[in-house]
Amino acid sequence: MGRAHPLGRLSSETRSRTFWVFLAATLIWTVVLALFDGPIRTDAAPIGMVSFELARTPESAAAMLDSWNHEAQLHLALNLGLDFVYMILYSTTIAIGCLWITDIPVAKARGPMASIGQVGTTMAWLALLAAVADVFENLSLFKVLVSGPVAPWPAVAFTLALVKFLFLAVTILFLIGMGIYRLTAKPVR
Repeated sequence: MGRAHPLGRLSSETRSRTFWVFLAATLIWTVVLALFDGPIRTDAAPIGMVSFELARTPESAAAMLDSWNHEAQLHLALNLGLDFVYMILYSTTIAIGCLWITDIPVAKARGPMASIGQVGTTMAWLALLAAVADVFENLSLFKVLVSGPVAPWPAVAFTLALVKFLFLAVTILFLIGMGIYRLTAKPVR
């Protein structure tokens, strides 16, 4: 992942402003998605769309589909569609955050921090790859919703969801770790 990230061209000041704007938009969109998720929370799908993403087997997906009436299935379809906007928001927020938090002037970077910019770039790419996995996961879920819970689609969605969640966990933990480091590190002179 040594290639420059497209968002790497933004200045540090622009990254800072853009990060906060995208973070606010991501948080707002999270609330919007949560509102549409309510009707699809059932005993078979206790965490709504996330339950459906992690169904893994045709039997589990069928149980969830059977637990939703027509209106709930429309909410699921709408939620899946709105999720495409969310992918852009969360992946851009995390990518810009990874690039911005590691924006240390090369002259000041020493020791283990000397290559942190490259790590930040790699993390920014992982955020993008999480969104790519999410796109194909949602396409698989649409296939299950429209055509029924037929193999291999629930397993495909499950695998892509795991990849997405893994990449998001790694990048978010990196952001938290770097944030703590940046807040507690002594200034370099």
